[in-house]
Amino acid sequence: MENNKMKTKKNNRSSLICGFHSVCAALKSRRVEFLFVSESNNNKQLRFVKDLAVKSNIDIQECSTHELSEMVSMKVHQGVVAKVGPLKDISLENFLDSQYDPKPPLIVLDRIQDPRNFGSIIRTAAALGAGGIIFSKKNSSQLTPSVAKVASGGLESLPIISINNIVRGIEKLKSSGYWILAGDPDGEIILGRQELPSPVALVIGGEGTGIRRLVRSSCDFTVRISLQTNKISSLNASVAAGILLNEIVSCRDYLEIDNNKF
Repeated sequence: MENNKMKTKKNNRSSLICGFHSVCAALKSRRVEFLFVSESNNNKQLRFVKDLAVKSNIDIQECSTHELSEMVSMKVHQGVVAKVGPLKDISLENFLDSQYDPKPPLIVLDRIQDPRNFGSIIRTAAALGAGGIIFSKKNSSQLTPSVAKVASGGLESLPIISINNIVRGIEKLKSSGYWILAGDPDGEIILGRQELPSPVALVIGGEGTGIRRLVRSSCDFTVRISLQTNKISSLNASVAAGILLNEIVSCRDYLEIDNNKF
């Protein structure tokens, strides 16, 4: 058993996830290869996770809380860490070829670097029925244990596609019929006050920097949230993404709108 633990510590930490909801979702999708649980905690949630692992013939090892924290570089792991196989690797081209009408909205992340924001956006997107998330392989948060924990099972719920170049990715989306909306505090359109074209992809910019100029110029429209006070000029990236996506989902039924209107 000690060898398994040492090998796991040497592995890329992106192969580890933690937290009750994230691990349960991975177990149900048959992505878990090995399970580590707290030796000092046997609460109802941990018993449930262990039962799922036993039913799937997955080996379980008990570890100290400190060892679990070291594995994932965080203290809040809820007493459970799983070594998982990779998520299904899908190219943007193959993803777009697999879509059919009515197409749900997509989210494009332009250099989101905070793992908590990334995970929160994944969780919200999954909950609101987004069709997928597209993010950059460079200068962005990757799918770390922190992201997986905050996503709370969202990694297993929708396609997450990494690409080399956001601008070229946007051009491919446009070629597939998507309208590209850039989330911007000074956007020209206040979401919820007029019809939108369909299907759409919503671009969310990085913390502090927002959407880069070249990415913004590739978008069809800029959209904003109707803030009710001038005391706050902008919102956290994950909060803004959730509100904007909810507006898109709520104000439309994804029927194709006559493109001549736009």
